[in-house]
Amino acid sequence: MTQQSLPTTTAEEENPAQCQHHWIIQAATGPFSPGVCQNCGATREFRNYLEVPYWNEEKARHHREQAQLSRAEATLEDDEDDF
Repeated sequence: MTQQSLPTTTAEEENPAQCQHHWIIQAATGPFSPGVCQNCGATREFRNYLEVPYWNEEKARHHREQAQLSRAEATLEDDEDDF
């Protein structure tokens, strides 16, 4: 009688949600880089950029406008001093 060998699995393979991933991510060569978990071999793509929420764009625009106004006011004050 021959014994059948069953494939062995690790705890991570049985329940991948239990793995505390340690990602090895390839160098950035485009918008995404592939990563492989050093512990369980899971794969995932990582973005090589940060998404800026719309409110951050609005806030940045507001700061630019305020800086332009400050520069314009400073220029007007300099012009008034020349007279």
